[in-house]
Amino acid sequence: MICAQRKPWSTLQDQANLEINPTHYQNQLAIIDRFLAGMIQPANLAGALLYMSLGPEEMGRDAHNYAWLDQYRKPHSKVA
Repeated sequence: MICAQRKPWSTLQDQANLEINPTHYQNQLAIIDRFLAGMIQPANLAGALLYMSLGPEEMGRDAHNYAWLDQYRKPHSKVA
């Protein structure tokens, strides 16, 4: 839930509350607003994850050890 402690909401119940009572959340900043306001530092993915208190344990692991990235990890040939 977005609140005075600046913790992001993430549950379906919180989303339902937003739709039912939008005026309650009208003065709250979305995550992108917090980026633009400079509240998230560094202003990148690592900063956002730190801001949301998400570390490796909370994010989990890919079931296939990121095998789907192999096609992008291969070196590309240089253009002359």
